[in-house]
Amino acid sequence: PYVPTPRQPGVEGRAACYAAMVQHVDHLVGRLVTCLEENGLREETLVIFTTDNGTGGELTGTTSDGAKVRGGKGRLSQAGIAAPFLVSWPGSVPAGRTSDALLDFTDLLPTLAEVAGAELAVDLELDGTSQLGEWLGREDAPRRQWTLAMGGGKARLDDETGRVLPAKSWADRAVSDGRYKLWYQDGQPSRLHDLLQDPREEIDLLESQDAGVRAALKRLQEVVAGLPVRDAAPRYRLPSGAR
Repeated sequence: PYVPTPRQPGVEGRAACYAAMVQHVDHLVGRLVTCLEENGLREETLVIFTTDNGTGGELTGTTSDGAKVRGGKGRLSQAGIAAPFLVSWPGSVPAGRTSDALLDFTDLLPTLAEVAGAELAVDLELDGTSQLGEWLGREDAPRRQWTLAMGGGKARLDDETGRVLPAKSWADRAVSDGRYKLWYQDGQPSRLHDLLQDPREEIDLLESQDAGVRAALKRLQEVVAGLPVRDAAPRYRLPSGAR
């Protein structure tokens, strides 16, 4: 929802409320960082600023090169998948450094476990790997080879089994190696884009005969072929007293 904020209670309209909300987030992050500094905890605290998806489709933003981009929340486009990810840890993470390394939210559990010195169960199967080495700027840090994004519509809770059932047994998805991105819709490859040359995903290369493109397509198809043939239906337990 687009609503006024405590610092700007009088704003009206979707765009104005959105701008106020962005400013309020900035204000709250500032309060958090200031609190850490005042209590002598800044260099002992890893701060991550990120979001789980892009902006809602009813809003249009402007990129640094002046291009207009419509929000893609809930979609497989880069406007829905790519999101900010900032890490701040004075004395550990080099200040001002940028990275083109791939990152997926499944990497957060093993990364934060390594930061905390916690041991994960040896029989625990994880989709992610620790990215701490990359964050610290180590030249030999291992990097992800691909990321996966999925979107299959609204799920529903099955009262009989207590499981959350996805709208599709195998959701539409996109897999990317950072440069090339392959879309799967209705179980079939549907689009292939070179994000380096075509960041707006306007040129479909699925039928291209270029050797580099064909090799990328093969790699990404092999990734998808290694995924489960049916999406998970996790068990859900309602909090006590909830309906």
